[in-house]
Amino acid sequence: MTPNAKLSACFPALVAGLLLLVSYAAGNVVMTDSPNTVINIKNVEQTSNCTVCTNISGCSSETSFKLPASISVDFTCLQPQMVFTVEISREIVCTDLSCQGGVVPSDSSIYPEFNRTFNWDVKAQSGKAFQVDFLGSGMRQILSSETCPDQQTYTIVIYQRSGRVTIGTFCKDGLIRSVRLLYKGRLSLKLPGQAPMDPSAFDITVGPDIKGLAEVAVQFPLGSSNVTLFSPNFPLGFPSNDLATWSFSVPPKHNFTVVFLGSTAPQCQKKSVEVQYSGQNLGLSTSLSDPQPALRQGDFKMSLVNCEVNGGSGLSLNFAVSVSRRSSPVPCLVDLQQEKDLTLYIKKKDSTYSPCEMKVDSIIQDGITMQSGTQFNLSFQDCGSEDIMLTAIKSIDLRVCSGQKSCPADEIPLTVPTLDQCLPVPLQTITWNLQSLQGGTIELRPPAGGLKQSLAGQECGNRLFLTVRDGGGVPLGTFCPRGPLQGIKMPANASIVTTGAGSLGLSSTKESLLNVSFSQEITDEQNQWALALQ
Repeated sequence: MTPNAKLSACFPALVAGLLLLVSYAAGNVVMTDSPNTVINIKNVEQTSNCTVCTNISGCSSETSFKLPASISVDFTCLQPQMVFTVEISREIVCTDLSCQGGVVPSDSSIYPEFNRTFNWDVKAQSGKAFQVDFLGSGMRQILSSETCPDQQTYTIVIYQRSGRVTIGTFCKDGLIRSVRLLYKGRLSLKLPGQAPMDPSAFDITVGPDIKGLAEVAVQFPLGSSNVTLFSPNFPLGFPSNDLATWSFSVPPKHNFTVVFLGSTAPQCQKKSVEVQYSGQNLGLSTSLSDPQPALRQGDFKMSLVNCEVNGGSGLSLNFAVSVSRRSSPVPCLVDLQQEKDLTLYIKKKDSTYSPCEMKVDSIIQDGITMQSGTQFNLSFQDCGSEDIMLTAIKSIDLRVCSGQKSCPADEIPLTVPTLDQCLPVPLQTITWNLQSLQGGTIELRPPAGGLKQSLAGQECGNRLFLTVRDGGGVPLGTFCPRGPLQGIKMPANASIVTTGAGSLGLSSTKESLLNVSFSQEITDEQNQWALALQ
């Protein structure tokens, strides 16, 4: 094997990242790929005489070739990764329905030792937009002079008749979810040597129609957060007579505030620079020096509209948007010291989108379990009946009747426990678990008014429902107050699930719902349940 062939094997010209297939034969590198991909290898160290050699163009300080191709690539120095950079560019064409061209890289194996730049040159239909979606943890914008902590930097530019405009430079982990661009642009990713490429960081799709050259979409999470943004071409001049838009998704029950951190204004020949806001209960136009919206609610859009520029330093804007909860935490001390065999449960209905924040001893929880015999220090913020559900389970042990023919002498009332009023929602459901001796009978009787069974075509119209289940959890029937039934008899164990419909839940239920008694008398019907009619 020749020295150059050995170097080819040591520094393979590779890339599965752009779906590029690499194979080796007698020291040559055979590369095949779909069209519209260009590889550029360039010496960026002016003091080095190292060259890159191919069987197509010979040896030089820089070489480029378009794929598909069968080509050998060699270097005339032992550490070319210290001298050369590799740039891989692919064209992507978007139709009205989709963008074709292999957008998301599946591997970063193109010269992993080298500093690399991946370019995706995207072209949409005339007058249409395409969209760069930042997946996973999103992106944050930085100055073009700054570097990302992981040294993996994304840059988005758009091409206009007046020239190239840099929309922004971005790092991973932020609140920016997508950037929409009009007609033609480029997404670039710079990777340092040995850095892996994240195959799930972004995607390119057909975007909705936009006004102006770009629209940046920001999504705020629940709680307090903020984002810092820069106008296109910052700190250079924003394009004359053009506009850029930022769209902000703000969680419910949150306020947003816009603050301008710095700006420069151009000399206007026609019209004037405007900042336009639109959204729910928001329609506003301001100048760069006016106060901006503060402590507002809802999703909104902000557009920076440039004038027809005659000269000056150009239009630039650096601004921040902060979001915080509209309310403050409400403390709640739940005292269950006097309760017996009672467990309370508070659970979020939708932990993903709900603005509700629950804490136990200042620690955020999605669900809270409280058992009788102690106190609990809770706090609730932005928690309503649409966010959380409060349920309870109460155990009643009837096995103490062992040895007695009929016990207890008095019926046990099933009443809804009185809970602390600081709880943000009423009790929606309580389950009484009745435990008794085998061979006996449990009898349930309404204190007054009887019961009605809910049947097909004869449903209950009440806001209160009682579902009776046997010891195995099998439903025996659903009942509501005021009806001809005077009692329910069943063997062994049972449970009664009581649910209050409507916003009040069970909070207005003060009196006993049912009275329960147990008898050890054995009848021919001990393995059956029965309804006692009036």
